[in-house]
Amino acid sequence: MEPDSNRLSLLLEANLRFLSASLQQNSIIINTLNNPNALDEHQNVLNSLLIWLKSLNQLNDLSQGEQTLIDSLKESVRKAKSIDIPISKMNTFSLINNTIETNRSNLGESTELKASESVVIETEVSTDQTSQEVEHLGETDVPTAVEPITEEKIEKTFFYRMSNEEDRWDYLVNITTFIASYEHLMHLLIPNLILEVVKELHRYDCDNKLVINEAITYPSTLLQNLVTKVLREAPGSNLFRRIRRIKLDHDIDLNYEQTVNIGERHNIKGFVSNYFSTLSEYLDPEIESVPELGPLEEKTKHNFKQFSLGPISVEMRLTAIIKHTAESAWKDAEQALTNENASLKTKAIYLGTTQLICDFQNFLLNESRLLTFLEELKS
Repeated sequence: MEPDSNRLSLLLEANLRFLSASLQQNSIIINTLNNPNALDEHQNVLNSLLIWLKSLNQLNDLSQGEQTLIDSLKESVRKAKSIDIPISKMNTFSLINNTIETNRSNLGESTELKASESVVIETEVSTDQTSQEVEHLGETDVPTAVEPITEEKIEKTFFYRMSNEEDRWDYLVNITTFIASYEHLMHLLIPNLILEVVKELHRYDCDNKLVINEAITYPSTLLQNLVTKVLREAPGSNLFRRIRRIKLDHDIDLNYEQTVNIGERHNIKGFVSNYFSTLSEYLDPEIESVPELGPLEEKTKHNFKQFSLGPISVEMRLTAIIKHTAESAWKDAEQALTNENASLKTKAIYLGTTQLICDFQNFLLNESRLLTFLEELKS
């Protein structure tokens, strides 16, 4: 190999070893301590590594073996990122059986890491059942044998959620790279939350590609524009610069501050699921009687009119920017509804996206950590 190729191979090997060690370490932490922060840190490591691997595709003169190695590593990281632990209403773990296997083969220039899917079991313990459940769990903390969920046992709906996101239109890599370019300048919690919504959208698929393409790309475009606006333009850019300086002056851990935690990720998963459920009511060909759009239009109109900028204590200039994004979706929906040539698909997606943005705003104002952050922006 040429010297540059040798250095590339060494870097890939080093990151492969780093990923393997990270997966093993976090597997132990998660299984023994049920530590949400450990899982969040684990996801951050994988996100950074995936961005780095994608950037290698821009290099010239990559050999076939090097390209194969890069592709193999990217697939391994995506599988590792698919660890998805559901949270109860109290945002606590119940039973977790998380298994990570690392298999490595070295065939010439190709190295491959495979991470198995995690098996997750969640139980809710009621007040009346607490003593019996605790007594039962005392016998064994983790089930010794869990029958894996096979693809045949999963009922395939019109829209179905995949184990990991697929960046089919490069929204995720573009938004992630854009946010990363501001990491030394601004506090990035809000942009990272918006990115998390786009990630969750990209976890869904549908056999009707025309439907899924518009159902994902339309809201993703609006959210990408929102990220650009809050980072490049005032007041967002000024607010995020100032709050970052304040946090650093007080020796606050910015990595923790800017990271989307498991409870927040769970709630984002919930309102994105509602978005696709709404679309299914109108676009699923299996439905015998498709409802009229009128009730959805009225509901969306009501939700937009009730759009809250938050209490007086929060930075309303920032929440107003999110309202402008919802307003853009609502205007598109109104135009589509009056356009005889607009399809039912487009009308439903525009209305659903308007509700999605409203739900995101409500999410910001109802999560205690996020509400505190919005208050800090104003202080």
